[in-house]
Amino acid sequence: HTVTWTIVDASGNVYTCDINITVTDDQLPTITCPPDVEDEITDGGCDMVSDELAEPEFYDNCPDSTLSYQLTFEDGTTSAIIAGSASGYTFPVGKTQVRYIVIDASGNQAECEFQVWIKNIAAPQFEVTCPDATASDISVSAETDLCDAEVTVPAPVIDNFCVESFTVSYQIDGGASVPVTPPAAVGTVTTLLPLTERFE
Repeated sequence: HTVTWTIVDASGNVYTCDINITVTDDQLPTITCPPDVEDEITDGGCDMVSDELAEPEFYDNCPDSTLSYQLTFEDGTTSAIIAGSASGYTFPVGKTQVRYIVIDASGNQAECEFQVWIKNIAAPQFEVTCPDATASDISVSAETDLCDAEVTVPAPVIDNFCVESFTVSYQIDGGASVPVTPPAAVGTVTTLLPLTERFE
């Protein structure tokens, strides 16, 4: 802003003084995310628009703030920053982290995060095929001069139609759970590698 002082003397001389005024908005906006959301697909699909998703609440002392959001998916990938609200977004099966960002006209910003968990329980698109009964009943002889034997244990096959994230582990005789890194899928199918262990 510019304020101009004008002074005119009795002889008609005009004098002016310009005063420049700058008002800086240093106040951060505020934003409150909605609570975490859990929703369930019932039509057998792999994604959905959740009606459970509420709007964030945000405030700034000056007008013209903008709202945007960014998504982080279970595989660690992130979306671009998208203008507006995540309401109406089609979320995939699994847990998605939603980060809301509000930026005011002066560039001040505030953020908040919440989680959207879309489950496919009623009509899951995830199938595990266990080894058949013959392969699941293994009987071997102990190796010569030993009291144990090396055994190759067959593994399940996973058909992950919706390309969900998943974990794999195994236990022996109810012992500690051992995590397994699954091999790369071929299409949607993951064939776990057999387990080779020594058993008494």
